[in-house]
Amino acid sequence: MQLITPYCRRLCGDDKVNRRTQTLKGFNVVNNPVLPAKAMRGHKETKMQNFLRNKIKTIFISLGGGCNLSCSYCSQKKEHIENIAVVNKDIYRFIKEHASYHSKSDKLKVLFYGGEPLLYFDKIKTIAKKIKSKKIHFTIITNGKLLNQEIVKFLNKYKFGVQVSWDGRASLESRGFDAVKEKKDLLFKLNSMSFSSIITDKLRLKDLVEDIETFNTEYAKRNNGRIANAIVDAVRDRNNAAGRIDYNVLEQDMRDLIKSVFVEGKNESFKYWFNLEFKNLRNFITVYKDKQSVLSPCPEGLQHISINLKGDILHCHNASGINGTIYSDYYEYLSKVLSKTKSCQEGAFCEVYSLCKGGCKLANALGENTDIYCQSRKALLKPILEFVSYLHYALTKEVVNV
Repeated sequence: MQLITPYCRRLCGDDKVNRRTQTLKGFNVVNNPVLPAKAMRGHKETKMQNFLRNKIKTIFISLGGGCNLSCSYCSQKKEHIENIAVVNKDIYRFIKEHASYHSKSDKLKVLFYGGEPLLYFDKIKTIAKKIKSKKIHFTIITNGKLLNQEIVKFLNKYKFGVQVSWDGRASLESRGFDAVKEKKDLLFKLNSMSFSSIITDKLRLKDLVEDIETFNTEYAKRNNGRIANAIVDAVRDRNNAAGRIDYNVLEQDMRDLIKSVFVEGKNESFKYWFNLEFKNLRNFITVYKDKQSVLSPCPEGLQHISINLKGDILHCHNASGINGTIYSDYYEYLSKVLSKTKSCQEGAFCEVYSLCKGGCKLANALGENTDIYCQSRKALLKPILEFVSYLHYALTKEVVNV
């Protein structure tokens, strides 16, 4: 997706575009933070390390591969994620070092995941207590099956953002467990929660929207108007019935949802998801003029780092491969991250490239059908870009070259 310069400047502002371009001048890599320069093994800090280091936004902590469900589309089924008995204490120092470059208003996100992370609740408690800081925001992705009063109390005390995997009315069929049906009263007691949902051939987006709005009607009443945000993806592997999804219907459901949220002022829980995509688009535009920049198709290993309890740095929070460790040489680590190629064959010629940026780097390695993957991304992202283009034209009467 090619975006004309006036659109770039109107979205980002002249000052931001010029300032960002000057900041990146001379660098060959964008969005590539890695290890704290001061933290591990006495590496000498350079200007480039200083620039890259400050881009770390999220540290995923892989607690282990154990899970108490068997979701039909789970991307970790073919992975052998290690269960580690003893936590390497150096990861506390590693995380604290990264957090020191953040602020109270721009916190480092530390996200616990598995498998099912609540199977490792004792480790979560230990780690959270060791690294607790005003510069760290804790998050957890859980299927919710193990939620109880003790866990809810702890998550609220440490101000966790709790992302619950839930597929609305299709949850029982796709996941084997319906968190809202079984744990509704406990979910209502969480101070901060959201949903992570997957569209399958058994679940239309419009039905998911209806189910989440039904939940939020009651959740808001019990939580002073707060609602549970929602982030949506579509199942991508043909073996998991992705090939039976009607992507034309999904694309139209996306258009209807955008209209509902931004024109009719409904379905507020989906605004957060759209805002993330708008932010991705702004980031793309910000570096668009820097022809030397390498736009990573995903922030994993760059803006996001996934570590296990030993201190290994993983390819991805959904994969078990290792890029290095928290002790690795900076440039060796960086070369491994950048060696992962994009899955998309269309590249910059793709109509949704400005949001997808080539897609998941590990789609092939994870055994996904990349044709289905691309259909999925286009169905979800094309309506967002259409909406942004429409807004630009409505405000400026300038045509965005798509």
